[in-house]
Amino acid sequence: MHASYAKRSARRSRLRSSPRSRPDGTRRTTRYDIDLFKCIYCGFCEEACPTDAIVLTREIEFHMERRHESIATKEMLLAIGDRKEAEIAADRAADARFR
Repeated sequence: MHASYAKRSARRSRLRSSPRSRPDGTRRTTRYDIDLFKCIYCGFCEEACPTDAIVLTREIEFHMERRHESIATKEMLLAIGDRKEAEIAADRAADARFR
């Protein structure tokens, strides 16, 4: 049940790809909206990402007063990454033997 819920949650996140393919045949994601109410922090998206662009941090508690505040945009995600860069590097180094 855990895996199927994670798959449904990932589908509900708003990741949109460009409808047109690039010259090399790939498509680029054009919108990164993650609904933090739907994320269960299972880490499947982090494991599946081929470029290590998705990284889970130790930050799992968020305070929101309005429903729309649960949507994390690309800019918000990048800001968290900048703020947590040293922590992410330390966690990756500690995790290196398992990757």
